Amino acid sequence: MSIAREQLYFIRFGDKVYEIKCSPKELEYLAKGLAFVDGLKGEYKIEKVEIDEFCKLEKVECNERWSLDEIEKSLKLIDLNDPTKAHHTAVIVDKSGMVARAVDVSRHNAILKVIGMCLNIDFSRVFLLISSRVTFDIALSCYKAKIPVLVTKKAVTDLAVDLCKKAGITLVSFGNRIVVGDAVECSRLGWRKG
Repeated sequence: MSIAREQLYFIRFGDKVYEIKCSPKELEYLAKGLAFVDGLKGEYKIEKVEIDEFCKLEKVECNERWSLDEIEKSLKLIDLNDPTKAHHTAVIVDKSGMVARAVDVSRHNAILKVIGMCLNIDFSRVFLLISSRVTFDIALSCYKAKIPVLVTKKAVTDLAVDLCKKAGITLVSFGNRIVVGDAVECSRLGWRKG
């Protein structure tokens, strides 16, 4: 299974700078659409930005290890009976099970809420389980909170994988069937170790 491409760009309209994470295609149309929607006039410049230019990363400390079977059993924690099908779920999990769960229409807000619920715990001994795909921004939130393991039942982007590798975060994607990092044992047939 392939991994979606994602790239970080700065789009400059004079003194105004937009930080954009997107698929690396049709960038001119993206800039033109952005200018139209925000009422911007004049020339623009699109600059590709590498992770190392964007932020300085230190390794995240991990003081717990899991098997892929343990991780997979936790997936039921994000499967809520949501009649609207419009909500995202984020769960902090430790060896004894669910520590906290948050639900929101925004995947980013669900993650921020669950992190906020758990400020009194040792993040080096937990993982963050989410119902949505993992993009660069999601991986960056995990990094900033110093959560060493990020798990999704959906897919991941290549930029999120790169950030996790550089920051020492173990990333598990059931959508892509990949484990990046060493905090989760993976010897399952059909899975890739990234």
